Amino acid sequence: YMFSAPVDIENVPGYKETVESPMDLGTIRDKIVNGGYMEILSKTGSWDKVLVAVLQDVELVWHNCFLFNFEGSA
Repeated sequence: YMFSAPVDIENVPGYKETVESPMDLGTIRDKIVNGGYMEILSKTGSWDKVLVAVLQDVELVWHNCFLFNFEGSA
């Protein structure tokens, strides 16, 4: 369940000031299911670039996690 939905920025103090580009695994899933990454394929013709975009979004989830949370936190 962790990282499966956007952070509720209204109820998490400091999040929107700290994290420039919020991302979560549920949003990534929805983009895959709903064709959100297909624009990249239509522009470039490259499945590799689609895969890279997905992986960049996954990396953004972890980056935001490490950016916002302190070392040693759950």
